[in-house]
Formats: sequence, C-alpha cells, structure tokens
Amino acid sequence: EQKAHAFYPIAASQIGHHAADQPAGLYFYLIHRWSFSGLRSSKCLAYQALQLAPSKTPKPLSPEDSEALVNQLMLRAQPQPNAANLLEDWETVQAAFTLCDEQLEERFFQAMEDFRAENENRCNVQERNARDYAQRRRQMLEERLQRFQEQGQTRIIPATEGQLAKLERELAVKLKTVDERRDIEDQILQLAAGLVWVTETS
Repeated sequence: EQKAHAFYPIAASQIGHHAADQPAGLYFYLIHRWSFSGLRSSKCLAYQALQLAPSKTPKPLSPEDSEALVNQLMLRAQPQPNAANLLEDWETVQAAFTLCDEQLEERFFQAMEDFRAENENRCNVQERNARDYAQRRRQMLEERLQRFQEQGQTRIIPATEGQLAKLERELAVKLKTVDERRDIEDQILQLAAGLVWVTETS
C-alpha cells in the first residue's frame, strides 16, 4: 500500500438540511482517491462523512450517504464564515479525521482484495487464451510442415519453421507480461476534507 498525504486546508461550508438530505448538525467529511494497477488500471473516489453534532459521539454515514452529501456540497453549499470560532475544540475535528481515515482505509483494503481477485482471474483468462491460441497455431504449422516434408517441398520448410519459432517467442513474451501483471500496485491519496454545518433552513 502506498499512501500519499495531500496538503490542503480543511474546507468549511454550510447547506440546508433539505439540500443535504441529512438532519441539521455539524458534519465532517474526508475524500480519498484510490488507484489500483494490474492487468488493467482503476481509479475511484471514496467518501466518508460523520455527524459530529448534536450527537455526543460521532455518527458515521454510510458510504452512499457520504458521497451524496459531498456531491450536494459541491452543487449547493455556501462558505461558512468564522468557522474556527464556531468550533469548541479542534481535537474533535482531529478525531473525526482519524476515524474517517480509518474507515476509508478499511474499505480500501477490501476494494484492494476484490481488485486482486478480479485481476488474478483476468490474468488466468489471458494466459489460457494465449496458450490455446498458440496451441492451435502450432498444430496447424506442424501439420503444414509435415505435409511439406512428405511432399518434398523443402524450399518452403525453413519459412514454416521460422513461423513456429516466432510463435513460441511471442507466446513467451505474452506469458511474461501476464505474469508480471499478477502483482498489483495500489495507492491511497487523501484528497480533501471539510466541515459542514447543515442548517434548519433550506
């Protein structure tokens, strides 16, 4: 796992509870960008939000609700003025950041295992297809070579032998490429974080 920390300020915004589709209160969110690379590459954004108030203990939102909240913020939120003065302490924010980060990491590891299993399956299919194609091609060329030998067509035998050698070289390259792609690479990037005041007004 490669984890990269972006340098960004914590955003502060406000939005009405109807637009947010969440009860009024104080929320914190964190956004990750996940990258996976194997036989294919995949990138996605992952979201985690918490309700910090009025509940006395942080209340995590589901991944779907977290993403929906952040999407609404991008569309309809307004900056929250004097945000620092509205917070009782920054330890709550630091704890929220840690909790969101831990939950996102847990989901990341599951996503990584899913990607690893899918990648292994794709590699197996690619290897099987390459071997099957090479076998069919090899059989055809060997039958052609045998026919040329039986018919005494010696002038074109070297060309057919060359095709067989080329086939084996191409198969070896293909199998090496597939084998190298069985090892996946992954990265977590902390992309953005923010505080959200969801108000009673729309």
